[in-house]
Amino acid sequence: MDIMKMVTGAVTPMLASKVAGAFGVPDGAVRKLMSVGVPVILSSLLKRSSTAGGMDAIGAALGGMGRDPLDRFGNALSGDAAQVSAAAQGGSDMLSSLFGVGAAGGLAKTLGAYAGVDEKVAGPLLGLAGASALGG
Repeated sequence: MDIMKMVTGAVTPMLASKVAGAFGVPDGAVRKLMSVGVPVILSSLLKRSSTAGGMDAIGAALGGMGRDPLDRFGNALSGDAAQVSAAAQGGSDMLSSLFGVGAAGGLAKTLGAYAGVDEKVAGPLLGLAGASALGG
């Protein structure tokens, strides 16, 4: 199974519209950021897994996601804007703990500029990408 296709395919137009509405950005910006963010995060996870303590950190992050992380993630995104924002913030916090605040912030700034959104919005959107990538 191609994990990249599975995770990026989960960002349906309806889901992108819901997330975009919660953050006040265009649907296309959400899809653009997610389509690039997921592969970048997956490759970063692979790199992190080869470092001392990297697998432990990834395991801890996965453990914090509970059973069936993609189902929980999908349920959170099907809720209201507050639930979408909370899921995004949780994913953003997870990325910061895995990669460090500076690296996560730098990634948000770079990919936010690419997608045409402010880095303050890009961070939580990357959190969604990270949670979906890790859950996948």
